Amino acid sequence: MTNTSRFGLVAAIALTLSATSYGGQILYGITDDDNLISINTTTGAGTLIGAITLGGNPIDVAPLGLASSGGNLYAYDTNNGLLRQIDPTTGAIVATVDLGIAFSTGEGDMTFRSDGTGYMASTLDDTGSFGSGTLLSFSTSPGSATVVNSTFGSYDGLAFVGNTLFGFDQQGDSLSTIDTTTGAETLVGATSILTIDPSSGFPIYGFGGLAYGPNDSVLYGDLSNFSASNLYTLDPSTGTGTLVGAIGYSEVDGLAFLATTDSTPEPSTLVLLSGALLAAGAFRKRFDL
Repeated sequence: MTNTSRFGLVAAIALTLSATSYGGQILYGITDDDNLISINTTTGAGTLIGAITLGGNPIDVAPLGLASSGGNLYAYDTNNGLLRQIDPTTGAIVATVDLGIAFSTGEGDMTFRSDGTGYMASTLDDTGSFGSGTLLSFSTSPGSATVVNSTFGSYDGLAFVGNTLFGFDQQGDSLSTIDTTTGAETLVGATSILTIDPSSGFPIYGFGGLAYGPNDSVLYGDLSNFSASNLYTLDPSTGTGTLVGAIGYSEVDGLAFLATTDSTPEPSTLVLLSGALLAAGAFRKRFDL
């Protein structure tokens, strides 16, 4: 290998390290009054990103959950019965898919498995009536929704940990695993996290979400009512919940992690990059390149 080639190789390594390094994951939340927020997983504090809009105008979607797949962020619009792809930087709807769900879904949540298969929990049965919930599977293709189980429980949170689907019940007092083929539910344990909202005197639940952090390997859940909301971590082996902090936004109806688009090298990459550049400098000095 020539000296020039050695220098080119070192430079190429440095550029590759820089180009392929990205920031972490952002935890997003969506509220029942149609706002997209980001949530600090250390403090629980929420930050407004923007209102959900369509064509530049606010739209009432009354979202059933929030989920990410293939680098995209999705919410289900219960008012119009449509899957909406949302711009994570603005809250604007950028694409719409009719999944072919012919009944009112009520509240619930949705999530995607790593292979792109989506699952949705509705608090209503497959006629749109109260009585039992419904578990559906879907993709991001039109007409793809299929009922998995029409005698399902009521869940406000769904999330995959690996290939295991977890459900966070609507009252926020239990965590279960769910068979994705049959919809059979297996109780993991009680969360023991119900908290009284001092402003209303009622427990903080009614809205909720669930998401698994791919970077920190932590399962996060939220519980909200019309005036308060909290972020928790949930132990997937016992169900036990631990308070992270108040979100500061009410009616948080779904959680989802999505990779950032920040191309700033992380500290470990900067160390490798600086080493590569020093080596490049040494080659240049030694061989007067």
